[in-house]
Amino acid sequence: MSTDFRPLSLRLPVHLHARVRETALANGRSLNSEIIALLEQAMSEPDRQEQMVKDMERDLKPVFEDMISDVVALANSKLANIERRQQEALDEALSSIEELRMRIEELENQGMLRIEKLEAQVEAQAASRWTVEQKIGDELEKLRDDLEAAQAKPERAKRA
Repeated sequence: MSTDFRPLSLRLPVHLHARVRETALANGRSLNSEIIALLEQAMSEPDRQEQMVKDMERDLKPVFEDMISDVVALANSKLANIERRQQEALDEALSSIEELRMRIEELENQGMLRIEKLEAQVEAQAASRWTVEQKIGDELEKLRDDLEAAQAKPERAKRA
């Protein structure tokens, strides 16, 4: 026996002992060599698992980057569609506002025309009324003059 080994007394359950013996026979090893190989394998398992994790990270990193890139592209596409629909809605609203502004302006202009027509009618009526009042005033003045003249004739006749 080599000095690199330490003797170990080991008790195994019967079913486990049978499995280790079968594995040892299948691998062409002694029971002791098989137990050492299994222990070494189990003890190096954390290193192997760590390496497997690193390998998986290395292998999956491009996949995740592609997935993230696809998700970002999809999100950007959806965002662009939302922005496009918002712009279309805004343009439509602005167009409606402009149409309403033009209609209001049109109605205001029509109202102003009506007001201008009414003002012209009022001015015409006022001018007509002034003319009538002027004529009545002239007639009244003429009648006063005639009345004064008529009243003055009898007085002149009395004096004469």
